[in-house]
Amino acid sequence: MGTERSRDRAAGLVLCVLLAAVTGVGCGGGGSKATGSVAGPCYANGTCNAGLTCLSNVCVQLGAGAAGPGGGSAGAGGTATETGTGGLGGAPANGGVSGAGAGGSDMTSGGRTGSAGSGAGTSGQLGGGPGTGATAGSAGRGAAGSAATATGGAGGAAFGGMGGTPSVLGRCGNGAVEVGEVCDAGARNGIFFGDGSGCSSTCTKEPSCRDAAGLTRACDPVCGDGHQEPSEGCDDGNLLAGDGCSATCAVEAGFTCTPQAVPETRSCSSGIGQCLALPVVYRDFKNETVPGGHPDFFYVGATDGAGQVKRYCIGNAAGPARGGDATARAWDVVQANLVGGKPAFNAARPDGLGYLCQFTDWSTDPNGGHVPGYTLAASPLRDSPPGTVAGPSGHPQWKGTVPVFASPASFGEWFTDNASNTRSIAFLELTGAGDNRFATTGSPNSVTGGFFPLDPPGMIARQVPGTGEDLLCNLWPYWFAPAFNPPAQPGVCYGSQYLSPPSVDPSLYPMGTWVENQQGLFHNFWFTAEIRTTFAFTSSMQILVYGDDDLYVFLNGKLVGDLGGIHQRLPAQVTVDGASGLASIVEGGALLPSGAINACPGFDPQTGLQASSPADCRVRTVDLGMTPGRTYELAIFRAERAPSESFFSVTTTGFTRTRSVCTR
Repeated sequence: MGTERSRDRAAGLVLCVLLAAVTGVGCGGGGSKATGSVAGPCYANGTCNAGLTCLSNVCVQLGAGAAGPGGGSAGAGGTATETGTGGLGGAPANGGVSGAGAGGSDMTSGGRTGSAGSGAGTSGQLGGGPGTGATAGSAGRGAAGSAATATGGAGGAAFGGMGGTPSVLGRCGNGAVEVGEVCDAGARNGIFFGDGSGCSSTCTKEPSCRDAAGLTRACDPVCGDGHQEPSEGCDDGNLLAGDGCSATCAVEAGFTCTPQAVPETRSCSSGIGQCLALPVVYRDFKNETVPGGHPDFFYVGATDGAGQVKRYCIGNAAGPARGGDATARAWDVVQANLVGGKPAFNAARPDGLGYLCQFTDWSTDPNGGHVPGYTLAASPLRDSPPGTVAGPSGHPQWKGTVPVFASPASFGEWFTDNASNTRSIAFLELTGAGDNRFATTGSPNSVTGGFFPLDPPGMIARQVPGTGEDLLCNLWPYWFAPAFNPPAQPGVCYGSQYLSPPSVDPSLYPMGTWVENQQGLFHNFWFTAEIRTTFAFTSSMQILVYGDDDLYVFLNGKLVGDLGGIHQRLPAQVTVDGASGLASIVEGGALLPSGAINACPGFDPQTGLQASSPADCRVRTVDLGMTPGRTYELAIFRAERAPSESFFSVTTTGFTRTRSVCTR
């Protein structure tokens, strides 16, 4: 029979002994196996839902074991002629079956028969076998027979062994490195840095996934992380010896360990269902118009020291088929491989730092009355910078080339900790959508929805806590506050907006429409997100990202999602073959209501314009060099650098681990 780790049940044993002394009823060795119900892995901070206890990184509901059978029966009485000779020993008492004491085992041994005529009752059966680190229970011994009454002694009570404490005594997630733990970073457990400096959700050391040159490779196997690597005999997700899989991930004698595919999920923070939790590092920046602002976090209409507008076009590199001011995609801004775990500027890019930009200021008339009070004097094109022309219906328009960011050095600050940003750490939860598919949730509406993880709680705040930067009303044109914040009603953020699908029904308004009386929201724009996690390459997998501004996806350090430059929402999808590790990639274009990306090349489903490659989208393949069964790194980098929208979603399939289940 198999062993099972459980909590110390000494209090229950003491109570049982006291009852035995009063009633004469013997105690069992530790009772039956506890009825602990497994509710899934513990949270990263070592806690569980109400009524559950975290034990060896698994949430269980502990129940008391049932009492074992009583002591031996009374010995048979001696005859009157056998003066001074005790009766025969009592029948053997059944030893208790050990309960769910921490480490207690389900083993019993036969009783020993007391010697006849000695006056000693029979010893009860031996108690339950020792739990891990505990001693076996003592056998009961009958009392001596009485010569005067010619009655044999009562059989002894058998006491089962008290369940031992587990070899892993620590509570993973409490922030203290305890017995059986390699590390414990508390709430930061599971935050993956890629360089071996982090701590996993099972309190094992984060694997190193980089070589000596800083290039990403297959992660080093780590015993106890819950995934059986090809080089390991087993891995049951802990470092406990005696449960079938040793602390060095070798199968222990007398056990058989079977690999079992399990999803890489945990209980959702809502307490409902299972979620795929992706650790994310957010870095909050100030925009270029405020003291201490970063030059790469743009604000339309920003001026230089002389009061001249310097930011009159920020670009929309979504592809010309998206219509409006959208220009050709800005491919290959970053190198094809991570450098030191971070994206790096691609100095070999033919266009260098530049990409096409077009801006038409439709509000100068003032857009049919939808932007009250707006005139050319409020326009970012009021200085008529070189390249300004009369656009559609006479509206001012600028065309030209602008830098994607100020410099390679400034780009290097996006995803590192430095004086220009403030870091925070969280988890991005993807909820189950069936068939081992997980996705972020949120409204796609550009006014009432969006992705703003750094917004202060509540609806009253107007500044970013700690930095003092003003939150921004998310209505366009955001640089002309009087249109949405009239003096008589300051801070209302209310007005008309021209909305495009998916903010409006594409079947009714494929090219968008004006929507009146929109209540906007104040948000904390200008931030980056760095998502890192390890995954076991056990089967085919797919990742779909959808978002605006700069968005890059890397698998095993290789670029598989290239959506660089500022742009409206764009999709990228990578499908990895489970046998060859070959990645099939589609980048750019439009996301259909079905969740698929429209054909490339093909017609844009909203504008009806012809989408071509590489101006709008591209299809490519990348050999990821991944071996089935090994562990690798997924890294997603996103920058929110320009209002007035912020949207990001990710959908995944195929995130499972191979965990060992060991039995006798």
